[in-house]
Amino acid sequence: MSVRWKLNRQNHGDKRLPKDDDDCGVCSIHLFSVILQYSDKSLYTQLCFYRYIFDVECALEKLTTDHEKDKLKKQFFTPKVMQEYRKLKNTAEQFLSRSGYSEVNLSKLFAGCAVKS
Repeated sequence: MSVRWKLNRQNHGDKRLPKDDDDCGVCSIHLFSVILQYSDKSLYTQLCFYRYIFDVECALEKLTTDHEKDKLKKQFFTPKVMQEYRKLKNTAEQFLSRSGYSEVNLSKLFAGCAVKS
């Protein structure tokens, strides 16, 4: 995942800037505020992963036997737990629906492929 640090200088001074792999805590003078930034693609990929891991219904369908499904439903996936997983999955889907990656404009995609007669 491509992650980068964005540094906002609040005051002037010669302080060491944190490197990408440094653990930047809060400095005593508060010269810099560090903001973690994800690329659009990384954020979209992360949201797709969340949607996938919170999709319990799909995971249960992939189990081979009905005995396994019933056992998991009785022990771990009570109706309340299933409802909470649905909420988490719906939250990820809501953010994905707002993403520009979720819409494909076919006219822009094939704009350079016009057939000339």
